[in-house]
Formats: sequence, C-alpha cells, structure tokens
Amino acid sequence: MKQPELIQPEHLPLRLRWEKLFQFMPPWPQLSARTGRRPVDRRCILNAFVYQRLTRKRFLRDLHTHLMENPPTMAALGFNPYRPPPSLQRFSAFLSDCPHSLLEQIRIELTRRLIELNVITAKHVGFDSCPIES
Repeated sequence: MKQPELIQPEHLPLRLRWEKLFQFMPPWPQLSARTGRRPVDRRCILNAFVYQRLTRKRFLRDLHTHLMENPPTMAALGFNPYRPPPSLQRFSAFLSDCPHSLLEQIRIELTRRLIELNVITAKHVGFDSCPIES
C-alpha cells in the first residue's frame, strides 16, 4: 500500500516543484576539461532547456530574461541565484556542441525510470512531431 503524501505537489511552491522534477535527471557525463571560460554546469543548462520547453518559452532570449528576473527559478535549475545566468552564447553553444545521441540517452533513461516507478505503463507508444511544410 502506497503511503499518502503529506503535502500534495500542487500545494508546493514553484521552486520546490521544479527542484523535485529535476532531481530525477540522470547525471551528465563528465567531459574533458578544456581551457577557456569558466565552466558552467551542463546539467543546469539542460535543466534550463527542459524548463524552457515545459513553460513554452519560445526563444532563448525569453528564457534568459526570465532567469535574470527570477532567482528562485535559477536556484531550482541548479544555478547560483546570486550570479547572473549564463549568457545567450553559452546556451547556444550547448545546443550546438551537445550530441543528439546523448540527449536521446537521457530521454530513454527518464522513460525507463517512469516505467519502473509505475508512473507510465508503456502499454501504448506515441509519437510527437512538428508540422512539416508540404
């Protein structure tokens, strides 16, 4: 028998809800250290992109502005809330440098965890696609 939760998720403050969501993200593989700018935790950047999609922010500029105006959200994503968020160039560089196969591995790992926790049954397969111009 499953124990009931003391506080229902819908009654949690936004910051705690996002922290609770991102605690299930798999660890980001360690990449070789390079010289150059001070590194930014790539897992935090990935969390920011997931947050962007879940809140339906269309452009990187919208995400960046939102993070600048909301330190609690930055803390929930793993960034230091007392410092400015990474620059737009950092977010863009992450997208261009990150191999698609790595993102697919993360998606598969999260799906497996949902199946193991009986959140989803994997009884049906669904595909999502964007519109294609004819």
